[in-house]
Amino acid sequence: MALTEAEDVDKLFAEYEAQAKADSAAAERKTLKLTNKRQKSMKEIRQEGLDAPIANDNKGFQMLAAMGYQPGRGLGRGLAGQAAPVPVQLKAGRQGVGIEQNKRRKQQEVEQQQKERDLKRARMQQDMRVEHTNTTATKAAHRRAEAHLLQARQVCETLDRRKGVESSEMWPQPPAAAVESDAIQENEAQDSSTSAVEEVAQEPSWEDWPVQAKLALVLDYLRQTYHYCIFCGSQYGDEHDMSANCPGLQEVDH
Repeated sequence: MALTEAEDVDKLFAEYEAQAKADSAAAERKTLKLTNKRQKSMKEIRQEGLDAPIANDNKGFQMLAAMGYQPGRGLGRGLAGQAAPVPVQLKAGRQGVGIEQNKRRKQQEVEQQQKERDLKRARMQQDMRVEHTNTTATKAAHRRAEAHLLQARQVCETLDRRKGVESSEMWPQPPAAAVESDAIQENEAQDSSTSAVEEVAQEPSWEDWPVQAKLALVLDYLRQTYHYCIFCGSQYGDEHDMSANCPGLQEVDH
């Protein structure tokens, strides 16, 4: 009998302990929920309220419904008007009404100016790259023209001498040092007592012409006189033979 009473007491204590634990857990959950709710910012709570649709029991909604308005449809006779309420724009701070708009406008102007500067810088860099490429290509073309001119003048001298020509300005010229030495000897041989001679303006010599112009003249001379093409490296029998077998006048044609 005594043992049965002791068991009942232990069972009752166990029930009390389990109930206390359950009540404690429920209190903790409630406290956590209240804490999370307090942690939600007022801004979020306000935004949730603004995003929520107008309730059917709202007085304004009821007035619109009485005039035929249906949720999700536009206003007006053709139902083409605004379908949602005008959004509320809350103003933060104590500054004037137009301050935020001015700040956004100035920020947009700054961003636009930065974009224009970046675009201008990109164009300048592109122009510099193009100019560098063109300059490099021009220098390479000039060096190639000089090499072709030297070759053409050597061929011109060889063919002229075979024909009996004794000299020509189209032939390769001697080095500058030799020319200068010949000029000094010629000046020394002149009579120093010769009276002053009236200076006459002279046209530029053939050597002063641009490389491309000289090359064109020598190439034309070789083709017309000897039916020779330096790009083919061949001398043709006649004009008809040259026209039939030579691809063209320029190096690119070959």
